[in-house]
Amino acid sequence: MWCSRRSRLAQTPDRRPPRGVAPSRSTRIATFVLLLAGGLFVLLYAMRLTAVAFHCEFSPFRYLGIPADPALRAWSLLAVVVVLGVLILLVLRHGEETIWIAGDGGGVLAPSAAVAAALEQTAAEHADVVRSEARVEARRDGPAATLTAYLRPYADGVRVAADLEPRLSARLAAITGVAPGAVTVRPRVLGARQLKRHLP
Repeated sequence: MWCSRRSRLAQTPDRRPPRGVAPSRSTRIATFVLLLAGGLFVLLYAMRLTAVAFHCEFSPFRYLGIPADPALRAWSLLAVVVVLGVLILLVLRHGEETIWIAGDGGGVLAPSAAVAAALEQTAAEHADVVRSEARVEARRDGPAATLTAYLRPYADGVRVAADLEPRLSARLAAITGVAPGAVTVRPRVLGARQLKRHLP
């Protein structure tokens, strides 16, 4: 009589960011083509302006095969505009900026703007904070946040920053489910004349 045991191999969690976290290949190619086209355009005009500066009749545009007929030139220009528009759409379609937070069992994809808004709401609960601006990003040691807090006149910026940093760190940990990295508060004490501009 015999029996066999199947050894259960430990599964390796997939820590790769899902599609949409990093720019796609088409986005990178479109960005490269736009940069290349812009560089060539600037180079051609630099050559032409240099020739004009030295009183030379040289023009690189003569060798581009641009048709002399005005109608053909218009259609060619329209085609170039359409191609550039498509490339710009490919570059801009990446969408909302997100942060990928890797964990033991995979990870979570979170919109950084929503996380930043939650941190700003937490900062607004402090009596000395008039307005705040937060930025969240993913780092190797965990999600990190930087919050600029605009404080009422004569407030103690060091004390407010010391009060806010643990609160924001706890809120960021509650949202992401992982221990956050650096959470930095940059206090900006407003003057009496600046206060009106920063009021909500």
